[in-house]
Amino acid sequence: MNRRLAIILPFVLLTIANFSDASTPLGAKYKIISEKPNNKFRKDILEIMLSKRIDKRTLRKIAITLREKRLQYDRLFIFYYIPGITVDVGAWAISHFTPDFGEDIKILGTTEKEDEALDKVTIKEGVIIGKWKDIRPMAESVMIIFQKGGKLKLKTTFMDGSSMEQEIVEKRLYGKTRYDYAEYFHGEYFILENNKNLGMYGPDGKFAEAKIIMPSSGK
Repeated sequence: MNRRLAIILPFVLLTIANFSDASTPLGAKYKIISEKPNNKFRKDILEIMLSKRIDKRTLRKIAITLREKRLQYDRLFIFYYIPGITVDVGAWAISHFTPDFGEDIKILGTTEKEDEALDKVTIKEGVIIGKWKDIRPMAESVMIIFQKGGKLKLKTTFMDGSSMEQEIVEKRLYGKTRYDYAEYFHGEYFILENNKNLGMYGPDGKFAEAKIIMPSSGK
């Protein structure tokens, strides 16, 4: 993935005036941020920035509009991104058109309603230490670290509404706060980064970073 695209999200690029009108009832708009046609192999790859989360019906309307303007290509691969999620994190949705598989349109991340539901996730009992959101498409979730009954716990709620709650332990590592599962869990652990985001680590090192929603008391 071209790292240059990871910084394409300044607000000036996300104003409505900079998006093409998708002519949908929901007023969804989009902007082509990258296009890589290959005439030799009759394929084209598009990267699209949407103005907001949309439903699958609206996504299909945009996809068909883009496809109809590129019928000279046998294969068209379209990747969609949304404001607030950098391109290098992964596509929020896709719409691919190929001779073998036809039309393949999928939303990989949360819809607007699912995202709002995640933001409202809380705990019924205990004292919240911090709350973070993992914005990776297909892995979107909210993580809450809290104290209850003298124990430190981590509640993870996923985009489908399911959740799990596990006991964790806190320790200091090179001046940072580290959280480990009380019971071994695939070697995964968390570190409270300098920007207060929650870094996610495994045996091979850091693999993701959840964005802060509610400040942590960790130092």
